[in-house]
Amino acid sequence: MRWYPYGHDFGNTEVSDTVVVKGTQYKRSVPTAFLNVDTNTMKNLGVEVTDALVVQLQDEPFAFAFGDLALAQNVPTWNGRGDDLRYASRYSLRSMLAISSLFVAEKEYGLYVVCGLPADTFMKNPNLRKDIKKELDGEYSFTMDAGETWRICHIEIATIVMEGAGALLAYTGRNGAPPMPAAAEAVVFDVGGGTTDIYAQKGQIPLAEFCKNSRSAVEKATQMLAAAFEKKYRELSQFEAREIMHAYASK
Repeated sequence: MRWYPYGHDFGNTEVSDTVVVKGTQYKRSVPTAFLNVDTNTMKNLGVEVTDALVVQLQDEPFAFAFGDLALAQNVPTWNGRGDDLRYASRYSLRSMLAISSLFVAEKEYGLYVVCGLPADTFMKNPNLRKDIKKELDGEYSFTMDAGETWRICHIEIATIVMEGAGALLAYTGRNGAPPMPAAAEAVVFDVGGGTTDIYAQKGQIPLAEFCKNSRSAVEKATQMLAAAFEKKYRELSQFEAREIMHAYASK
């Protein structure tokens, strides 16, 4: 059985994961939206579940649509916003299984996982790191095609870092970028969905005074957009509001 290095960022707007397969990095970002669905009903409606992210654990009687398919149903979806325990939840597990299955071909495989946490959460809630390892380590049987094929994934949480520290490791000294000098000062601004995270370090030592976050981020801007649009035109669905924000940011 092969083990794969895996980076897991369980944001409350997007899950952004990276897996290394045969020396190549594969990345995927998926909207953090989960919805309990009946796969038979989805098929009867003409939805090809094998082309969407619909994940079901063998010890659960139901499946979850994850990402765009969940948003497209135009009903409230789960995103865990405001709940720090979401990092140690089955939703975090489901997202890892679903995204890794896109890039790993084997029916049984292992993920050696590095998880990221916002700076404030990492420093103020050290027990959460233990909870993440306790709840997510293990062997899981799951299906992505409504039970036609069952796969097994072994998960081992290798370490948990502040998200900014992970970003520095990922983007300095790689793919042609210059390496960061040993004694250099560095700051990372991570504008997420629910929070804007700030991480600072000098050399390899985090500067605790500057590692913090703000509760103002993309979702607040999205809410302002949706409110203004509804006032002038009509109510926007979650999916539509997200598409508009992404289209604006891509310009």
